[in-house]
Amino acid sequence: ATLEVIRILITEYPSAVAYGDRKGRTPLAWYLGAGHLIDNNKRHICGETNDPNAVPWWHVKLSPPLIQLLISSKVARCLDDIGRTPLHWACHFYSRSFLALSNPTLPVKAIQIIVDNNVEALVTRDSDGRTPLHVLFSVVAEQLDQEHQRQIANRTLKDNIDLANGGPPAFTPAKEIVELLLKSPDADGQEFLRFDAGRDDKKPAAASHVEDMTGLLPLHHALKVATDPEVIKLLIQSNPTGLIHATEEELQTPLILALNSEFTAPLQTLQ
Repeated sequence: ATLEVIRILITEYPSAVAYGDRKGRTPLAWYLGAGHLIDNNKRHICGETNDPNAVPWWHVKLSPPLIQLLISSKVARCLDDIGRTPLHWACHFYSRSFLALSNPTLPVKAIQIIVDNNVEALVTRDSDGRTPLHVLFSVVAEQLDQEHQRQIANRTLKDNIDLANGGPPAFTPAKEIVELLLKSPDADGQEFLRFDAGRDDKKPAAASHVEDMTGLLPLHHALKVATDPEVIKLLIQSNPTGLIHATEEELQTPLILALNSEFTAPLQTLQ
């Protein structure tokens, strides 16, 4: 459908933007890739499944004006069946697009529109306990792991990565996006050293303070991949105590995780 057709549908029935399907996915969530990014049967931009000649959805440049049409404060607060908001899906789309094209097709302006309609989404946790900031990094790690397993299965795994010259390509999300996702949803900016998920009366100052279900902060997820050092600095500045935050099962601090991560190049800063 063209932008004009979408505009007509919304104009004739504005409430339609807030209706979700059986999985709770709103039209905006679908536009941001909710039905394309994690389903087993991958769809291309025309909805056909498993077509080898199809252009994946995350290769398509998304339109901020269309996102503006599809969003409202109610839509921005909608949770789907895995507890994700549109902001979670926007971050998921951004990372998939980055991995595929190195130049993401989701503009910073589009993410700003979503945040403006629900600033609380910055610290909303999905069914895995992940905020949109967690998702930004965890998607990259998951996709790299899937590619690693695929190479093992196809016996095409390359074992000649030169860590001394930088190792895997760095994940370099736009600084503006990371700064936006690190903003405090609290008007008074009150800071908390630790977020207790069991207490509704105590919300974190920023997503950098939030643990997922396995005890990982966004910083831990960022260190699972070769995230750009400037982005790591932003995460540390937002939550300095994260440097001594250990994961629940393995008790790994960010430094330990950085040195044993399969996708991190431990020597990338040693020139």
